[in-house]
Amino acid sequence: MARRITFNSAAIARYSGLIKSILLFLLLVIAVLVFNIYTSYLIERNAAQVAATQQLRGLTQTITRDLYDLKLSQGEDIRSPHIQSTVERLSKSKESFSKILLAFKQSGDISNAEGDTFSVNALSAANKTHLDIIDTQWTLLNGKLDQYLKVATNLRAPVLILDQAVDSAQGASIAIYNSSNAIVTAVDAASHKQATLIRYLQMGAISVAVLYFIVFMLYFVRRLTNSDAQANEARRETTEILDTVKTGLFLLDEDLMIGHQYSKELEGIIGHREIGGRNFTDILESMISDEDMTTTRGFIKQLYNPKVKERLIADLNPLSRIETSVDDLSGYQRTRFLDFQFSRVYSGRDIIRVLVNVADITDTVRLEQRLMQERENNDLQIDMLTTILNTDALLINDFISTVNQHNVTINNVLKAGGTSQSDLHGKLKQIFREIHSVKGIASSLNLFAFTNVSNAFEDKIKALQAEPNLSGDDFLPLAVSLDELIKLTQIIDQLNQRISPSSAAQHAAEPTQAPRKAMAQKLQQFAQDLAKRQYKQVRVTTQDLEQTTSIPAIDNAIRDIAIQILRNAVVHGIETPSLRSTKKKNPMGHVQIQLQQTENQAQLIIEDDGQGINYEAIRERAIAIGLYSAKEIAAWDNRKLLGLLFSSGFSTYGQTDEDAGRGVGLDLVKDRVQKLGGKIGIHSQPNQFTRFSFTFPLNP
Repeated sequence: MARRITFNSAAIARYSGLIKSILLFLLLVIAVLVFNIYTSYLIERNAAQVAATQQLRGLTQTITRDLYDLKLSQGEDIRSPHIQSTVERLSKSKESFSKILLAFKQSGDISNAEGDTFSVNALSAANKTHLDIIDTQWTLLNGKLDQYLKVATNLRAPVLILDQAVDSAQGASIAIYNSSNAIVTAVDAASHKQATLIRYLQMGAISVAVLYFIVFMLYFVRRLTNSDAQANEARRETTEILDTVKTGLFLLDEDLMIGHQYSKELEGIIGHREIGGRNFTDILESMISDEDMTTTRGFIKQLYNPKVKERLIADLNPLSRIETSVDDLSGYQRTRFLDFQFSRVYSGRDIIRVLVNVADITDTVRLEQRLMQERENNDLQIDMLTTILNTDALLINDFISTVNQHNVTINNVLKAGGTSQSDLHGKLKQIFREIHSVKGIASSLNLFAFTNVSNAFEDKIKALQAEPNLSGDDFLPLAVSLDELIKLTQIIDQLNQRISPSSAAQHAAEPTQAPRKAMAQKLQQFAQDLAKRQYKQVRVTTQDLEQTTSIPAIDNAIRDIAIQILRNAVVHGIETPSLRSTKKKNPMGHVQIQLQQTENQAQLIIEDDGQGINYEAIRERAIAIGLYSAKEIAAWDNRKLLGLLFSSGFSTYGQTDEDAGRGVGLDLVKDRVQKLGGKIGIHSQPNQFTRFSFTFPLNP
């Protein structure tokens, strides 16, 4: 792209000495040329005067010779060719002499012997005396010639007229000849003087030019030497600056070509060597997407648009704080955060370049992330502290112990062997049950950090369950999530030990004592929180829930099942207040939880007065998700349809959120009951109630 050259006052001031010197030299050359032209004109004029004078002198001799010739030819027939030609030549010579003499007086054009016409200037005052002599002699001679020429063709003309003309020519020719010689000498002397002056002037001009050139060279060589020294010093300082700054600096033209000078740090920041002269897009193609590349080109184009204010488009910078993979120049790819900042470079009012400043802000971003993480951890600890302070200490201790058990179980499942697809999917189901149990307990205690981690954990499991082919490496993200859950458990354990060290020690010594009473209260609060999120109203009543069976596994199962079934009752069973009103029900739903014990068994009964089990909805959901065709499931009875509710991954809830939709709640319940040799009973009436009963043997 051609660049427009601009001049400003600073540039003119910088080169004023050079400009003045060149102008002075040009004036000197022009003066010499003008003088040469003028002197040449004078010499040419003098040469014309000399030629005219010589012609005048020759005419004098010609006239005198012709008169003598005519005198010697007296008696000859005047009509003879000799007489005729002599008289004609005499007449022409007389006319030419008069023209030359007139030109000497007042300038004019004359013709030479060859017929060529040239201009003759009047003689100078220095030759006036000689011109007067010639004029006087010619006047006398011209009169005699006129008299003779009038009778030259007359046979009876007196001979005396010719004799008088001859005598006059004889006397005038000497005077005219001498005066002509004097004029020629004077004009030659003037010409010689002028030629000498030109020669001296040329020699002087050449000497002055040579001297001026020497002075000019010495002066400007010194100036150039000083400028080069300053430029080298500036270049050295620039190099030192560019080698010292810890950011990447370079110039970018409108064609996105990078300048040849850039900071040393730039190569290390962007992972490219020999950057100068390369196109900016070649550097960026491995860092950003094609869409961002297009945006970057448009952004830089706007920077070169003088109508667009730079500060107005600064926020549109597409290369601000980008995350990218950069080669560290030793063959390793590293993730870095780079920040590109663009500034216009002006020359006068013209935008000539864009200065790009590239900073590696990886440490800053990492620090921000660390601070944010610490802030989140602090907020997390505050939330946990609030929960610990507002929750029964034994309940918190029981939660920590239970989650630790689940963590160990999940870890063992992850480490267990098995490479077949059925084994891998089985491991996913088992992990899903464990983490869903953790989420249920955490949700009942309002430990939202555990709830969020569990939700993320479940999302990863759901994603893996959707994969047709699994491998052991696919479980690595689950190990990361487990590690996060373990760290979270350690945090709440440490906080709990600081706040209630005695209760923690007591629970460690007597781990079988489940805090039933506190758990009953938490279930009621859990139901209220669920109902609020579902825009429902619910009341929970419990009976004998504070009893324990002295069998920790059964006590834990009763707790987990109570949480899961209560969740299902609120989410799936209890209707919204408006819908309950249309059914002539109390707008507030009711859930009853009762624990009955005999010598041989414990029975947990949970009943809600909601809409009952919708068997048709189960059938439609199975068809919708492709488990069975409409033909296959059409003949199923209610008992068989209930079996679907307890299968892993099946849910009639239309969406997945914190409260439902995972399809693992009842699967978890079935797993807990089966492992303890228990039984499940279900009784439901449409629009009236649903009752779950879980029976566990106490003497297995």
